Amino acid sequence: MMAAKLNKAIGLNSALKAEDFKSLGKNTSLVLLCHQRPDGDALGSLLGLGLWLRSLGLSAHLLCPDAYPKNLSFLPQSSELAILEYQPTHWESMIEGADLVVLLDHSRRDRGGASAAKALQKRTGPVWMIDHHPEPESFDKSLHRISASSTCELVCELLHKEKLTTEMATALMCGLLTDTGGFKHAVRSETFQAAARLLDSGVNYPELSTQIFDTNSLQSLKLTGFALKDRLQQHPDLPLAWMVLNHKDVLDYKIESGDTEGLVNYTLSIEGNKMGLLFQEKDPGITRISFRSKGDCVVNQMAERFFSGGGHKNAAGGRYEGTAEEAEAFFLSIISEQFA
Repeated sequence: MMAAKLNKAIGLNSALKAEDFKSLGKNTSLVLLCHQRPDGDALGSLLGLGLWLRSLGLSAHLLCPDAYPKNLSFLPQSSELAILEYQPTHWESMIEGADLVVLLDHSRRDRGGASAAKALQKRTGPVWMIDHHPEPESFDKSLHRISASSTCELVCELLHKEKLTTEMATALMCGLLTDTGGFKHAVRSETFQAAARLLDSGVNYPELSTQIFDTNSLQSLKLTGFALKDRLQQHPDLPLAWMVLNHKDVLDYKIESGDTEGLVNYTLSIEGNKMGLLFQEKDPGITRISFRSKGDCVVNQMAERFFSGGGHKNAAGGRYEGTAEEAEAFFLSIISEQFA
C-alpha cells in the first residue's frame, strides 16, 4: 500500500530532493543499496545518507551486495551494514517488497549483483537513485551528475540545508577523499565547498586521511613490494604500464578485499604514462581489471566494449573470462588500436 502511494506521488526521473525523504511516513520500509565490491564512495554515501534518514526516525536498511574492504571498517557504524550475499533469500525478499529502494553510487540495476538485479526486476514499488556514473538507467526519482566528484558529493548537495552529525560527515568525507584520490582528480569548486562543510561538521581530517591512505597491513605492504618488483611492466612503445596478479599470487599473499586498493595508481605514476591497469585473478579463471588514465585518455569505453565493464572517463573496471595472463594477452592484442 505504501509503495503504491509513493508510485502515484512521483514522476518518472523527477529530481530527488531532501524533502522527498522527509515526507516519507515513519512506517515506510526503506532499503538503501550500494554496488558490488563497495569502495569508499559506495560505503560513505550509504552510511552518510542512511544515518541521516535514521535521524529522521525512518527505519532504513543499509545493504551491501557483498563484503566491504576491511580497511574501511573504521567508518562509523559500518558494523551495522547488512551483506546481501550472507542472507540472499532474506534480502532479495526485502528489496522486492520494500516500499522504497534507493540505489547509491550506481545507476544501473545490474551493478548491485545478480541477486539484487533479480529482486529489483520483480519490484512494483519505486526505485530512487543517487549517482555520478555515466549512462544511467531510468528511475522514479534521481540525483545524477557525471561532473560530480563522487556520490558523496551529491549526497552533500542533497542535504545542503540539513544538519549533519560528525558521523554522517565522516562517512561522506570518506567518499570525497577516495573517489578523488585525495583531491588529486575529478574535483571542482563544489567538491571543496562540500569538503569545507564536512570539516565544519566535525570531521577529523588528519585522522581520516591517515586511515584511508596511510594505514596498511604488513601483508598488503609485502604485496605492494612484490607487485612493484616482479609484476610491474611498461609497454615498450605506448605510454602505459600494468601489473598482473594471477591466482597463485592471490593465494600466496592471501589477498583480501581492499589489499590492492590504490595499487593500479603506481602504473599511472610513471613519468609520461597516460594509462595504467591492474589485472587480478582472485577467482580461478575470472580476472578483474582496474583501468586508470590521465587527461583525454578515455578508459571507460574500452572497459565496456571489451571487458563487460564501465565507469568514468579516467577510472573504470571490467572483467575477463580467463586467467590473468590470458586477459593480459587479449589486452595487448587490442591496445595499439585504442591508441591509434
